[in-house]
Amino acid sequence: MVQAPDEILALRSRLNAGAWDDVVAAANMRQLLPALGTEANRKHLTAGIPEFRSSDGRVTITLALSEGIARHQAVRAAMLDRLIELVGLLNASGMEPLLLKGARTLWTGIPGWRTMGDLDLLTPGRAVEAQAVAVRAGYTPAAGYEQPANWHHEINLYRDDLPGWLEFHDRAAMHRADILLSTETLMAQSLRDSRHDGIARILPPHTDLLYCVIHHHVSHRGDKYGRLSTKGLYEFAAAFADLTDAGRHELLNLAVSHPRLVAILDLWLAAAAERFRMPVPAPFSIQPDAIASWKRMSHRTGDAIGNYGGILNELRMGLSGKRLSRMPDGATWLGRQKLRWSVMSSLLSPATRKTV
Repeated sequence: MVQAPDEILALRSRLNAGAWDDVVAAANMRQLLPALGTEANRKHLTAGIPEFRSSDGRVTITLALSEGIARHQAVRAAMLDRLIELVGLLNASGMEPLLLKGARTLWTGIPGWRTMGDLDLLTPGRAVEAQAVAVRAGYTPAAGYEQPANWHHEINLYRDDLPGWLEFHDRAAMHRADILLSTETLMAQSLRDSRHDGIARILPPHTDLLYCVIHHHVSHRGDKYGRLSTKGLYEFAAAFADLTDAGRHELLNLAVSHPRLVAILDLWLAAAAERFRMPVPAPFSIQPDAIASWKRMSHRTGDAIGNYGGILNELRMGLSGKRLSRMPDGATWLGRQKLRWSVMSSLLSPATRKTV
């Protein structure tokens, strides 16, 4: 969030006047406590408050944030150890996994405040083989767990020394997300990375940003329920702010491959600009209908409005003639009609891929 020095001073005063407990609770609920601690340190929001624990166990906010960050770092270190081991085992079997989402941040170390529940490793066409490698290394599925047929990743694996769980992906996402940003596109754009004495593949920043947005918005049914993940939005705002000018243009070039990508990105830009004061420089701009859509979403109460509360909003933005005109094939009426069909078909597509 962009703040002037006087705003930071005013924020510090409000927090120290009794708001810290609610802020910490909200951050914990959204898995953003490490991000809160990082920003508090960067903006010196706890300056002058010592790290102290009283005899009855109560702690100062400085100590609470410090301990929260330490726990987070310990979890990340344990997960990174397991990731390095897994990459080495896969390399020995001739595989170079593409590290998705949180696994990418572990491998690169950026951003260090990001939390995650699992390790997602993409091994297209070889997920069964990768799963067998992990099982031989002591990983096992949870007893009694079942998942849908033709799902995009193998069953979750666990081991006592891995916080969370492990997923080997044949496809990067469920079918409804994969048709927007395909596994083939991700693999083609991925970069070979040889740190940690292993060889993995990672996405460039702009591709990783868009993939993570689609993960939250489609794979986690944000489009269906009409909601945006606060955690995902914060991570998006941070990643977008770090893009170079070239990276922003690459992001736009990638987004215009499907009209729903452009619409979803417009919505998330509007939301991040309003919620976190994120600047939106060229070649992007805040679109009026995206602002209106975000306003409707942010003013809702409860988790969702019905099981398909967000679909009308997806249609309204995806079918917009003004938005479609920004697409490479949107200059003509026929081109816009074809794009509208791609919007409709993507929303009607099943979550799982059909197999012969």
